[in-house]
Amino acid sequence: MNQFLDAGKGLYIEGCDFVAHNDTTQLVRKFGCLLGGGGLPKDSSNVDILIGQQSSIVDSLSFGYLHRQGPDNLVDYLIPQAATVLFKDQDSLVRVVCWSGNSGNYRAICSSVIFGALVDSLYSKNELMLRYLDYLYKRDN
Repeated sequence: MNQFLDAGKGLYIEGCDFVAHNDTTQLVRKFGCLLGGGGLPKDSSNVDILIGQQSSIVDSLSFGYLHRQGPDNLVDYLIPQAATVLFKDQDSLVRVVCWSGNSGNYRAICSSVIFGALVDSLYSKNELMLRYLDYLYKRDN
């Protein structure tokens, strides 16, 4: 995976427990973040809404999430090191980050929420995916 990213590619990875299960690997470091903590069981308060962070590629976007349902089980929260925060939840916990490496030679997005569990509202998942792809493929926003 390191060679893939170092060759200037883009990578999107998601998973409620991805960072928790890979926290000690070099791959997680490629996203510029660390594990802040593991999430709670789905019958607890995890992710209800996601709020796009100001001055990021998702500025002004917000989405509901399948709160207290299957995808809302053990959702990690992240600590950005070098990464840019894209989405925080209703409790201001970081759930999605992006980073382009120390030298800006690749682009990566790490999401602890499941894309398919986002709920369209004022904004659609299609719009979000276009912004992700623009970022990953280094197209101007």
